[in-house]
Amino acid sequence: MDKLPSPCVRNCCLTEEDICMGCGRSYQEILDWHQANAQRQQMILDKARERLDTLAKARGNPIR
Repeated sequence: MDKLPSPCVRNCCLTEEDICMGCGRSYQEILDWHQANAQRQQMILDKARERLDTLAKARGNPIR
């Protein structure tokens, strides 16, 4: 399986928990991205989407 494209949206700003507000990945997941296989990358993407949804709900913004 081919690796996935990076979810980076060039809006890098980390929360106090070291979660990127642009893509939803943790700092460690950002560092690990290029070394991760496609399965691990998909897991990172799934977690990142959940985090972004949680951030949006906390701010009262519609979910992406």
